[in-house]
Amino acid sequence: RYLIIDDLIATGGTLEAVASMVEKVGAHVAGIFSIIGLPFLNYKNRIGKYNPVTLVDYHGE
Repeated sequence: RYLIIDDLIATGGTLEAVASMVEKVGAHVAGIFSIIGLPFLNYKNRIGKYNPVTLVDYHGE
């Protein structure tokens, strides 16, 4: 089981790619954590199934 940690979630593309690599080798993504999230860029459309958790959400563009 792996917890993927990043400093910032913008579109979720990088974290989606990392999660895909983890799953490709047969491991399980337990979740995704980030310090900052930019929900106005709709990252949950890409990585929502991993229930991403952020410390701070920035809602402005």
